Amino acid sequence: MIGKAKSVRGSVAGMNYLREESKGYELDRNRLIGETSAEIMQEFRMQQLNNSTCDKNMITAVISPHIKDGEKLTNSELKDIGKSFMNKVGIDTEKQAYIMIVHTEKAHKHIHIYANRIQENGKAIEDKFIGKRAHAAAHSIAKEKGLISAKEIMIEKNNRLKDNEKNIKNNIFNKHKNVMRSKPKGFKDYIKQMNLQGLEVKPTINKQGQLQGFRVTDLQSKKDFKMSDVNRSMSVGNLIKDGLKNDLDNQLTNTLKTVQNKQDIANDLKKAIVPKSNNQNKGKDNKIILGKEKLSKKEYLDYRKFEENVIQPNYIVEQQKYWNEERPAEIENEKNKNINKDNER
Repeated sequence: MIGKAKSVRGSVAGMNYLREESKGYELDRNRLIGETSAEIMQEFRMQQLNNSTCDKNMITAVISPHIKDGEKLTNSELKDIGKSFMNKVGIDTEKQAYIMIVHTEKAHKHIHIYANRIQENGKAIEDKFIGKRAHAAAHSIAKEKGLISAKEIMIEKNNRLKDNEKNIKNNIFNKHKNVMRSKPKGFKDYIKQMNLQGLEVKPTINKQGQLQGFRVTDLQSKKDFKMSDVNRSMSVGNLIKDGLKNDLDNQLTNTLKTVQNKQDIANDLKKAIVPKSNNQNKGKDNKIILGKEKLSKKEYLDYRKFEENVIQPNYIVEQQKYWNEERPAEIENEKNKNINKDNER
């Protein structure tokens, strides 16, 4: 159920539209006896004479039950819904003149209301946030009567959209993993292979003309996402860490350059230490080259263990000893030297 309301000036033309026989039928009225639209509007104007300053002195409203509910609601139930709605938005159905009309020309049955905004004391019914009050009133009535509310429909729709979006993101991520298994060398190759998977990847360029990220569009659903929102492993930084080089025309941001530099250093260390199948890190005797020394695999592993357990801890101890004992003594000596120089002068 959807409820809408607003304040208007009101007119005979508007009343003619509501009362057009081809559109529906009158459901209820209060404090009105006129037979024509002109007569009904004249009665409203007579009741509004004690307030000459209010311009929009009518309230118009529409109540639309869900199409399934509209098919089974009786006139008595529709009338009850209309009166309950008016009372909830601040229209006293005992004291205010109104006319209630049901329209059936569309697939969903709905109720139109024209009500006098001016009260007997001459004050206008408050219309501040009347649109929001109408939404709240319709939702409240739907809950009370076990009907479908617009709020519930919206929540259900949003949940469906979220589920659909989640499925699309999962599909994109799976395609990304397939592409990464082929070990693309750079961004151009990655973009090309993603496109073959039905995904369009576009670089995001900042004001300085630097590459700061990527967006991906699923060509089937036309859904567009930041790649890092699909999965963190798809961010530019993580793509660089996975070995992709920036071979696009735009330079990386400073932050991403740092990531790239660290990755380059890591790759260089890996090449220098880890033996390769082409034996470029091995001598003719099949030993690992570490600096100028040739080590067997066992000797190399023993060296790394010795480095980790002995050299590094000893280095830390020596550093602590220096700063705790030797350095304070050096500072004291420097002070004494400065004092002696001052005395000599």
